[in-house]
Order: sequence, then C-alpha cells, then structure tokens
Amino acid sequence: MARMKVGLIGLGVMGRNHLRVLATLPDAEIVAISDPVDAARDAALAVAPSATAYVDAAELLDHPGLEAAIIAAPTRFHAALVIRAIERKIPILVEKPLAADSAQALDLVARATAAGAIVQVGHVERFNPAVTRLFEQMRGSTGEALYAIEAMRESPLPERISDVGVVRDLMVHDIDLACAIAGSSPLSVTAVAGSRLIEGREDFAEALFTFPGGAVARIRASWLAPAKRRQLLVTTSAGAYDVSLLQRTVSFTSADPNSSAMLDGFAPVQPGRTADLPAARQEPLALELRAFLAAARGEAKPAVTIHDGARAVILADAVLESARGGGIPVRPKLEAIAAV
Repeated sequence: MARMKVGLIGLGVMGRNHLRVLATLPDAEIVAISDPVDAARDAALAVAPSATAYVDAAELLDHPGLEAAIIAAPTRFHAALVIRAIERKIPILVEKPLAADSAQALDLVARATAAGAIVQVGHVERFNPAVTRLFEQMRGSTGEALYAIEAMRESPLPERISDVGVVRDLMVHDIDLACAIAGSSPLSVTAVAGSRLIEGREDFAEALFTFPGGAVARIRASWLAPAKRRQLLVTTSAGAYDVSLLQRTVSFTSADPNSSAMLDGFAPVQPGRTADLPAARQEPLALELRAFLAAARGEAKPAVTIHDGARAVILADAVLESARGGGIPVRPKLEAIAAV
C-alpha cells in the first residue's frame, strides 16, 4: 500500500500527539507541518525531518501532492481552514469542536455536502476501546432499554486553551458520546454554568439532556478539579455499565431481583453481580487516525461525520444558552443540520 501524503496544521498539545502517532503509521507520510511558533516547527521537524514547514497554515493546504490534512489549530481557525481544504478537495480530519459556533458549523456542513468532501471530526472518545466494548455489548443485548447516561469529565485548568470554555472543549466529548449511545439526538437541554478561575469563559458546567423515549443524559464538565477524571455510567433495563475512559476499562453490573441483603441491618438492597468486560489495549488516537486514512483513501466513510460534529456544536450552544438563561429548558435547533 502506498503511503498517504499527510499534512498537519497546528503543533500544540493535540497537534504534537497527532504528529507522534502519525510518525508510527506505516501507511502515512508526514510531508508538511504548520505552526506560527518557530520552536514548535523545529521540534516537529525533528520527528518528521523530510516534511516541509510552513508558518501560514493556508499555505500548507497548497503543498504539492498533499492527499490528506489534519487540522489541530485553535478552534477559531477551524472554519476558514476547513473551507480552504474543501475547496482544494483535500480529505481532512478536524479536531473537535468542528467550529466556534452553530452558524459556522452549519455553513461547513452545507459546503462539505455540496462538494462531496471527506471530513472527519476528531471526537476521539468514539475510538476509546472501552467505548467500543460498551457499544458492542449494548448492540448484542436484545431488548435492553436505555434509561440514563451519566458522564463526568474534569481536570485542572489547562494552559493550552485560550479561545473556548469548558463546554466546547470538554463537554462536547460526552455530548457526542451520549448521542452515539442513545442512537438519537436530544429533544431538550437544561444547564447551569459559571466561571471561578477565568473571566469571560465558563470553567464548569452541568447539563441535563432528554432523549426520545424518555432516556436522559446528565453531563458534567469542569476545570476546577485538582486531578483529571473521565467517567461514564450507562444505566439500562439490564443493569449498569461503568466505563473508565482514562483506564479504558468497562464493567457491567446486573441486579439479581431474587437476592437481597440488609445494609447496616436496616435498608434492603439487591447486591449486583459485576463482571469486567475485556477491552482492547489500543491507543484511541491511533485508531482514529487509521479510520481517517481509510476514509481519505475512499475505503470507508468517515467514522465521525461532519454532521456529528455539527450536532455537538449545536448542542454545546444550547447548553450555553440554557445556562445564560438561568437553567431554562432549550430546544436545540438540530433540524437545521438536515436542512442544509
């Protein structure tokens, strides 16, 4: 198989991760890198010495023979770069969030659809082996009804983020996961958010999403925590799945209705039976990049589509709208995606 000529835009924390993994993939050749910081470009060239370095990201998309590109620049630059890539018919993987707001996201969907462009959005948790195992288990469980999803994603305030708040940076991961798990989009959103450490951008938020059929998702994101945590709990009619997104492990607990015990001699409980569900020990980013390269070669459809990315942006905007209104219920304008 011929190696695909790939360009990488943005060499911040996420860009450097893309660079590290791309350098290990046998079917990818890093031919161009771009970042405005001299030291970042120099460090990248130490990993990919044959690549051409660009200061201007737009110039990278004109690199001769470029076959695919990854956009890991700050969110405020996503829309312009995605448009330029679409115009040049270059398959792209754009980091989440797809765009800075709903209007930009919908514009990108319209342009990509009209051009038949290959666009994958970097919701990397979809490729987490524990999440993959969760999906497999739920698909294989006949008649299992979804009741609730709880997601918690928190960490100390990162220095890398300068243009979005915690909803668009962290919560979008779990918004996308909740929709994928539910197999549908939420009907309404109620949220609270605030700022304790930074001014002008929220650093904590909590949202409740209601889905068709009555399932709910409660999602919390915070930059106020002293340590990083990423947890997902999915409750169904069969039991509860407990997913550690950091450890990449998943367990399932099923209740035994015929067994009960007393808690401290007072409250009757039904002790659940817990089983660990083995998940592959693979790096999610490597799986994401392999899926993108397959899509860029025309061998598969993008695993996370531009429509998925736009939905996450619209729902993030709905979270912020509800929070600004003091927790008022908001109906997300998701029909706009189908209209473009």
